[in-house]
Amino acid sequence: MQSALIVDQDSASQDRLTQVLRGAFADIHIACAGSMADAMAQAAEQSFSLMLVDTRLPDAPCEDVVRRMLLCRPDTYVVIVTDPQADHQMLPLLRAGAHGYLLKDETCAELGRLLEGTARGEPPLSPRIMLRILDHFRSGLDTAREVRALSSRETTVVSMLARGFNRGDIANALDISTSTVATYTRNIYRKLGVSNRAEAAFRAARLGLVPPRDGQGMLHAEPGAGRARKSAH
Repeated sequence: MQSALIVDQDSASQDRLTQVLRGAFADIHIACAGSMADAMAQAAEQSFSLMLVDTRLPDAPCEDVVRRMLLCRPDTYVVIVTDPQADHQMLPLLRAGAHGYLLKDETCAELGRLLEGTARGEPPLSPRIMLRILDHFRSGLDTAREVRALSSRETTVVSMLARGFNRGDIANALDISTSTVATYTRNIYRKLGVSNRAEAAFRAARLGLVPPRDGQGMLHAEPGAGRARKSAH
């Protein structure tokens, strides 16, 4: 007999998911837990073939529940079932080991159909979650192409633009002329498909090209520091 553990602090959600599971699987044994502590205590006493977990638990982040459950019961098939507003947690939870991600606003019939697919090796993913995953990978491919398109010097210049350095600051810091900085800037705008500094800064941040403020080296100096040093000599 299959067994399932519903981990959700909301009793109405527990009741609805119980109904979904009973409709999807014949003779399934269902237990409920309202917290990570309760879930882990039950998992210590018995194994569950399926676990449905909400992202909002009173005593721990959902990622902790997923990781700890899979350490305790590695054969458990863990599926996140949560509100659409929590879909931003999708990637961290999938990385933590979750096997599927469903949204609570799906109909009971749709949730049951997606969960039934687990018996056929089909990961249960709401259609909107699947689109988010595809968008993430498409964005990652675009990002990789953009980074490769920039030369090492252009990467340095765009990171400085994003930090607020003006053309003179960059020229002084890199020991190049302002006209050369202008050429680099035009190339950066063209390659990133932007038209101004603000858009370039946004793209640089998204590409991970902006260095941390507490790092070392010339790029972390405050704007104008190059001119100050130059005038001091």
